[in-house]
Amino acid sequence: MAEPLSPSSLPPSTSPHRIRWWPGLLVLGLFAGGLGALEFIAQDSVQQKWMKQAMLGIGAGTLLLLWFFFAGKFSRSLRKRAFLILAAACVLCFALFKYEGVSGDLMPKFTWRWSQHTPLAMPTAAADGALPGAPAGAADFPQFLGPQRDATLKGPKLARDWKQSPPQLLWRQPIGEGWGGFVTSGGVAITQEQRGDQELVVAYNLLTGKVLWSDAEPTRYENPLGGIGPRATPTIADGKVYTMGAKGHFHVLDLATGKRLWTKNIVASNAASVPEWGISASPLLHGESVIVVAGQSKGATLAAYAKSDGTRLWVGGNQSASYSSPVMAKLEGREQVIYFGPDKLTGLDPANGKLLWEVPWCATNKYPNVAIPVALGADSFLISAGYGKGSAEIKITHPEPTVWQAEEVWKTLKMKAKFTNLVQHQGFIYGLDDGIMACQDPRDDGRLKWRDGRYGHGQCLLVGNLLLLMAEDGSVVLIDPNPEALRELATIPVFTDKTWNPPALAGEYLLIRNDREAACFRLAIEP
Repeated sequence: MAEPLSPSSLPPSTSPHRIRWWPGLLVLGLFAGGLGALEFIAQDSVQQKWMKQAMLGIGAGTLLLLWFFFAGKFSRSLRKRAFLILAAACVLCFALFKYEGVSGDLMPKFTWRWSQHTPLAMPTAAADGALPGAPAGAADFPQFLGPQRDATLKGPKLARDWKQSPPQLLWRQPIGEGWGGFVTSGGVAITQEQRGDQELVVAYNLLTGKVLWSDAEPTRYENPLGGIGPRATPTIADGKVYTMGAKGHFHVLDLATGKRLWTKNIVASNAASVPEWGISASPLLHGESVIVVAGQSKGATLAAYAKSDGTRLWVGGNQSASYSSPVMAKLEGREQVIYFGPDKLTGLDPANGKLLWEVPWCATNKYPNVAIPVALGADSFLISAGYGKGSAEIKITHPEPTVWQAEEVWKTLKMKAKFTNLVQHQGFIYGLDDGIMACQDPRDDGRLKWRDGRYGHGQCLLVGNLLLLMAEDGSVVLIDPNPEALRELATIPVFTDKTWNPPALAGEYLLIRNDREAACFRLAIEP
C-alpha cells in the first residue's frame, strides 16, 4: 500500500494554509482605538480632527493591504481575485466620480463624473451699453463687507417673517469661478470671475443680471484645495473700479465703460511671489492712495499707489502678506491701516507705510489668517482665526507722542473664524466658530454665551438688528442676534454647491454668488 503524502510533499497550489489572523485583527483594533481616542481627546479644530482621522484611516488601510497580500498566508488564488476586484473598484470609482475640491472643514467632495461643469463663454455686453440708474430702494455697497468694511449696515429694516413676506428672486444665472463677492454702485453690480484662461472683471445690471461690460486678463489661478479663480472683492469709488487678481494683476477701470485707466502687477513690482492660496485681500482706498497687499514678500507687507496714475507711494510692514484685507481705523485721533498678517497684528501710517505698532499672535502656527479684525472700541480689536487658533483682544495705547504700544488683553480657543468675518452687535460678537454659529462676550475674556447651529464656513452681514447669513451649503439664513440663544427666523435654500463668497446688500437687493452661480433677491422691508 502506498504511503500517504505529507503536507510538505503536496504541490504549492494544494498546500493547506493556516491563515495568520492576528496582524489584521491587531490593525483593526488599533484603528478602532485611535478613532475612539480622537473622539475623547480635545481637538484644536474640526479640520485637524478630520485630517487626523484621514491619516489614521489611510495608515490602517495600507497595513491591512500589506497583511492580506503578503503576511496573512491567504491562498494565491484568493489574493489574485481580491487584487482584480480591488483594481476593478478603483477603475469604477474613477469612471463614476470626480474630485470637486474640499469643504471648509477640508473634507474632499466628489460628484458624478457626468455632471460636468460647462465652462462659460466670454460675457457679451448689452447692446445699448448704457449704465442703468439706481433702482428704487438701492444703496451703494462699494467695497468688501460694505461701506465701512466691517460687515455691518445700519439699514434697511428687513422684514422678519419670510413666510409672510418672502424674498423675491429677480435673477439667477451661471457665473465664472471665483471666491470674491459683489460690489455695487447705482444700478451696477461688479464681481471678478474666471472663465477658462481669462480672469475677468464683469459689470452686471443689478436688476436683470445682464452683462454691461467686462475686462479680461489672460491668467488663471487654480489650487486643488482652494479652488479656481480670483478671490478678492473689487472696490468702487469716484467712478472707478479697483480690482485685485489672484496672481497680483491690479487694475483700475472706468465704472461707466470698463476701460482700463492704469494697471500694475504687484507681484512683479514688489519682487514678491503669489501666496499659496492666491492673493485675496481687497484694495483699500485712503485719500489719494489705494493700499493693497504687496504679495508674498519678506519685509514688505502692504504697498500704496497713487489713485491717479498708479505711481507707487510706499511699501511698509515687516511681515509677509496673508489673506486678510487691510482696514482703516482712527486710534487716539490718528488714522492707521490695520493689517492682520500671518503672525502678528500691525498698525501702519497710511501716509508713508511706517510701522507704528505690532503685536505677535500665534507666530508658530502657519495656518492662514483671513478674518478682518473687529473694532471693540476706540482702542482695541478682536482678532480671530481658524485651525485651532481661537481669538484674542488686542489693546493699543499711545503713552508718548512718538510711541505706540499693543498688548494682548485676553486669548481663548473659542470663536475660531476660519475665513468668515465676525460682527459686533450690542457689545457681543457673532459669527461662525469653526462652522458653528456662536455668540461671544469680549467683556468676559472671550467666553461664549452659546454655540449652536452648524452652518459651515460661510459669511454674514449684520443689517440693523438682524443677521443675514450665507451658509456654506448655499442657503440664506435670517437670524435674530441675541446673547441668550440662537434664534433662527427663516431660511431659504438657493445654491446646491459650497458657497464661501461674501454676500452684498444694496439697500433691499441681496446679491449672492459662489463659484458656479449668482443670484439677486429683493428682500421685504418693514414699513
